[in-house]
Amino acid sequence: MNREECTKYRDRLPALAENPLGPEAEPSLLAHIRACPHCAAEYAWLASLCGELESMGDTAVKTVPAVDLTDNVMKAVARLKRPRLVELAPARPRNQRRFGPAWWVAASAAAAAILVAAVWIAGYRATRPQAPSLAVQTPSGPVAPGEARVEPFKLARTDQSPAEPVAASPFQKLIDEMRPSSAATPDVVPETQASLSVHEVLAARKDAITNPAARLQLARWAEIAVEKARKLAADPDLAMGAKIGAAESLPPDEAEKILLAAVQADPDNPYLRSALGNTYTQEADGAPKAAAEFAAQAQLDPNNALAYYQLAASLFAQGDAEGAASALETAQSLAEANPYTQQAAGFQEQALAETGVAEEVARLLVALTAGTSQYGDLVGLGSQLIDYGKYYEQNGQTALAEQIYNSVRIFGEQLAGNAVFANELLAGLDIQREAVSVLAGLVEFMQEPQNVQLLAGQSENLFDALNSIGSFFTSLNDFFRDELGADVIAAFVDFVLGNGDLDVLDFLGNAAGL
Repeated sequence: MNREECTKYRDRLPALAENPLGPEAEPSLLAHIRACPHCAAEYAWLASLCGELESMGDTAVKTVPAVDLTDNVMKAVARLKRPRLVELAPARPRNQRRFGPAWWVAASAAAAAILVAAVWIAGYRATRPQAPSLAVQTPSGPVAPGEARVEPFKLARTDQSPAEPVAASPFQKLIDEMRPSSAATPDVVPETQASLSVHEVLAARKDAITNPAARLQLARWAEIAVEKARKLAADPDLAMGAKIGAAESLPPDEAEKILLAAVQADPDNPYLRSALGNTYTQEADGAPKAAAEFAAQAQLDPNNALAYYQLAASLFAQGDAEGAASALETAQSLAEANPYTQQAAGFQEQALAETGVAEEVARLLVALTAGTSQYGDLVGLGSQLIDYGKYYEQNGQTALAEQIYNSVRIFGEQLAGNAVFANELLAGLDIQREAVSVLAGLVEFMQEPQNVQLLAGQSENLFDALNSIGSFFTSLNDFFRDELGADVIAAFVDFVLGNGDLDVLDFLGNAAGL
């Protein structure tokens, strides 16, 4: 179906999902839905959402206590004009889906309804992707002046996708499939890696459109087995860049040696400070050393909020809640959070090529998987901070917990707003969804109508951004369905490694005069 015809009918989908249309309008709309898979998927999702909301409403009527808070919150949502409080889309042009006014009224109202209902649903729990590279540490070190000592407690963790106070996107299944998996470990890299050809990698990427196992295979090919990484680390003649790339696959104590040498050789490189700090976070009692590296990173890259979020997590691990809160305050005041994905990809490419993988194959593999480890680290950092928020909330320090949750929400915005790689953007969105989930469950926070308005606006923006990235993933899959010439692949790889992947389809389209 052409875009103009879809636009004509899409605005009427919410009305059809809720109530039948007139005898003249409905047949043509139903005929379009039967012929257009995109509109059919959106209609099916809307119909399902209407049913779920109706069921939730029935449950709420039976279970919600008779307090003024509900009426006040619902009135605030009803008055809400839903301003765009946060611009999630990066400044560069994006391939975004466009929806008409009627769609947005229905979508944002659904998001707000789910958000308010989440406050009252008994047993509500936030779930999220687990990032194994960041260990959760409850505060056990020195306590800030005036702060009461509290006993550590254990927090349950899951491997599920983020919780849903935000309405699910019609692209949710595709987004879940594209989300990096922690199952791709360097220990299972196949022996055939060195003999790979560009043709085999492209065939696997095409197969990955419908086969999740092929996507996992690509991730494994792009990794370096531990034994190979150790050989690279032990080579005295190997360039430092390749060793830095190999360090990603090594245990923390071995990676530390490489990164210490790299920092000594290039002490003013903030990426190296960040990488070394992250290595220390994986070591027992490594929080003080990690904090020192993140503080150095912040001095070298003072406009990058990521350093301050990492510093805050390390200070929380030492029991320094006052210092951590100060770091979070600084982080919130900055405009962006840069996870250095491009620099990491460059080091990974060097290391992969040194293992015997052909240079053009190494570049293609890195371009197809760039940001995979960054996604895990970023989501893990957001989850770790939220765990500290839960720690303080359960011990009565709700003001500090609220500050932490809001900081994580802003962290996600900073990542998403400045992302150049899809995995950076997806990490930012997942972090925001988790933060919105816990804030929606904080009764003290939800007592203020302006906070309900804030989260409802954020829910709308998240829904928009999830549709955008889902549309991008669809277009990217369509791109790899075609038979691609060597020149096109070279242009794709060069652009992604130099500029990120979110604009690559626009670039290639412009280069082709489309």
